[in-house]
Amino acid sequence: LAGARPLSASRYTREAVRERVREAAERGPRIVLDLSFVADAPIANRVSLAKQISQVYSHNTGAPQPARVTLAGLPEAFKAELAAHHPLDSWMATGAFELVADPVEAVVQPQDAIYLSSEADEELAEVDCAKTYIIGGILDRNSQKGATAAKASELGYTARRLPLDAYLARRGRPNAKKVLTVNQVAQILLDMCATRHWDFSLDRNVPSRLSAAEKRSLVEQNSDLANTESIGAERELEWRFPDAKPPTVMVVGASAGIGLSYAKHLRREGWSLLLVARDPQRLADAAAAVRKEPVPPGLRVEPVVATLAEDCAIYKGVQRVFYVSEKFLGSLSPTALIVSCGTFRWDDAPDLQADSQLLRRVNFESRVLAFKEFLRTLGTTGVYEGASRGDSKAWTQDFKIVATKSPRGGAGRAKRPIFVCVGSDAGSPDFTERVKDTEDEKEYIAVMQDVRAWCTSLKERLAPLVPELKVELVEPPLLDTPMARKEFARLGNSIDWSTVPAVDEWVAASCAKLPLAIDLHGPMGPEDGAVALQGDDSQSATADDADDGDGAA
Repeated sequence: LAGARPLSASRYTREAVRERVREAAERGPRIVLDLSFVADAPIANRVSLAKQISQVYSHNTGAPQPARVTLAGLPEAFKAELAAHHPLDSWMATGAFELVADPVEAVVQPQDAIYLSSEADEELAEVDCAKTYIIGGILDRNSQKGATAAKASELGYTARRLPLDAYLARRGRPNAKKVLTVNQVAQILLDMCATRHWDFSLDRNVPSRLSAAEKRSLVEQNSDLANTESIGAERELEWRFPDAKPPTVMVVGASAGIGLSYAKHLRREGWSLLLVARDPQRLADAAAAVRKEPVPPGLRVEPVVATLAEDCAIYKGVQRVFYVSEKFLGSLSPTALIVSCGTFRWDDAPDLQADSQLLRRVNFESRVLAFKEFLRTLGTTGVYEGASRGDSKAWTQDFKIVATKSPRGGAGRAKRPIFVCVGSDAGSPDFTERVKDTEDEKEYIAVMQDVRAWCTSLKERLAPLVPELKVELVEPPLLDTPMARKEFARLGNSIDWSTVPAVDEWVAASCAKLPLAIDLHGPMGPEDGAVALQGDDSQSATADDADDGDGAA
């Protein structure tokens, strides 16, 4: 999508993301790469490690919850080799990446860190975003076998290994190789911070290569198939994220109220979820509640619940959300977008007095900007006349589609994606006639009327241009939510909450009217395992493999 753009869209988005990574990384774990093993390594191994470090930077920048990455014990010679081929200054400018010559024991104290080692006696049960994780920069595991475990013991660090044994047993590969690169281990930690889901994190990063024992077994079982690499390719789908991947819905404003209720309901329907909200702690609490919801029986793997703390009332925040969703989720990029963020406040609320544009930004412009980026990720392009980059006012007031392309299908995307804009009954034309004493709600009502007008216009304009994309506006009445109760209590209004619809009941009824039901046992394509989206003109959602690590031993 473009107005007057001095930079390419991709470059502008990357710059916006880098600006937001510093703040986000402060909430994440610390990952320390111990480079004390590098000094005497052959040049070929050092080149390989440099590439892996570059991948760590790339993964971290695109992670829902980035970490603070430290290269500890960095020899000057290796630093020079890194700088010759990689933009170290640019990496450090993000504020989430640092280089130090001091050894790891001088950078982080033993009581504050966990040293990851494949030779550790105990497995890592969970990933705590408040902890520091040390990864040894081992270049040749055969010649340095046991080195990380010995160093952890010598320095007094707690050593843990990743739970690969149980994971590979679940995947039917108990004899598979367990050698991981530095970047694969780092990305597993980052994925776990976002999802709390070991299978998803390991599926994305554990290589599918065969062990010698597996190759011998397959050849014996298939004597006419001497090419074991071909056998591995044929069986790869059985070992990775399941061929019938759940489609993914992004819920913006998922930490409470209507957004949280949508997330819980869709979890029970079998969707994977990317939950987005401003407050990290409230978002984490909401995600924990969503993960407790039961999923449909018979699924090969539990749908993922990932979190991304970001402010979608800021254009650069919205850009980061969708950049991360594409880079992190890959083939699981959202098929559906539900935007329920905002604030339910009367005009005299203290936070609105301090920022006169807050109500419009969080309740209206956030929806427009989120839809703009959603349209782009689907492969649909349009031009908004009169809009310059980052000018949210122009995007909302001068909105006009003059050229489009149909949304692309393919990996993880339905051919009928859906955008659900959650407005308010206050946006209805007859609201002030039906409801008395609305003098204190004039600004809120005006914003909700703008939401209705924009979404109605959007639906009408897109219908003939992009019929594959479904746009739905839902306008809930007053619902029994914590925010509603708090606001009415602040105003001293007495409400008989027993007469007010419960938010979960309203959301369930809303979902029944939307094409959000998925047929988990529907027909699957012969090559591209699919989950059918039910609804008008619904198509099947295809799914490719999730991204692999670089697979280098």
